[in-house]
Amino acid sequence: MKYSDSISQANKKMTKTVILLQQWHLPATPTNYAIAYAYISKTNKALNTAVDTQLNLGKRLDDFFVNDLHQRYILPAEEFRTGMVDDLGGVVDHVSKNSQTSLTSLHNFMQELDNSSEKISSNNKTLIQQGVDDLKHAIERLRAKQNQLVKHLVNSKQHLRKVQKELKTTQKKLFTDSLTGLFNRKAIDNNIETWFKNDPSKQIAAIVINLDDAEQLQKKFGSLINNVVLAKVAQKVSSYVNNSGLPARTAGDEFIILLPDVEINVAKEIADKILNGVEKLRFKSTKNDINLPQVNVSLAVENMHVKENIDSLLQRARKKIVMGNNIADDLVMC
Repeated sequence: MKYSDSISQANKKMTKTVILLQQWHLPATPTNYAIAYAYISKTNKALNTAVDTQLNLGKRLDDFFVNDLHQRYILPAEEFRTGMVDDLGGVVDHVSKNSQTSLTSLHNFMQELDNSSEKISSNNKTLIQQGVDDLKHAIERLRAKQNQLVKHLVNSKQHLRKVQKELKTTQKKLFTDSLTGLFNRKAIDNNIETWFKNDPSKQIAAIVINLDDAEQLQKKFGSLINNVVLAKVAQKVSSYVNNSGLPARTAGDEFIILLPDVEINVAKEIADKILNGVEKLRFKSTKNDINLPQVNVSLAVENMHVKENIDSLLQRARKKIVMGNNIADDLVMC
């Protein structure tokens, strides 16, 4: 995200940013600072709307939420790796130049071949021998150029493979939640857009899973243990869908599974298995040798409307989960 603030404007915003971070109870890390500065600058309407919505719901801006905002709005996909684009451009330029050199060498060889052919076709032995010698030299020069081109192409191919590998790794980071390994909001948005673009009438079932008492777990045992529990629950959740669905993390203690072309009744069966599977998980602190409280989750199953915004779907599901919170381990079927 780019700004065109003067030094005076930037200084004023810096002061406001620090105050805002204190109000949000967030440390002044580079990521948190970038979000607060962007919020004050009002340069991204979507970012400000997301923050305002979170605050209006009475929810705090936790690390997950802020990092998600940073990835979605501060580091857009088209700008995620300028250096990589430069590398790819360098490979293309290198191959292009070598190809042009090869064409030039081939053109020169054809000219020399024509000249040699005229000499060889004459009745003059001296000219014939000269033509043969010229042809040999031309072939040697062409072979040397071709060998040089092959070496350049091999190097370019190796470089391209390295860039492709790095691109794949970066893309994975771009669409994956670093803590749980599940997909993130950017992946959700991209997949939903693709699904409905290919088939506007596509049916998508969604299972929204909320980890109960995650905040209390963090307060009592710390963020490290809480993160371990979140990651293990995420693994259990994703194990029930394999490649048939898109498991993603949508909040600090919330996951969603999008199931394209899956009937709502089938989604409910999967949700029931997830509920039972998570209930069987047991955790123990190896540091203190303490058994942690049993992990419980609340779930809601929804059908996604055609081209519906993911936020509205989550809002419906969250309301129904809250309504079912008075029943222990309740599975809210929507």
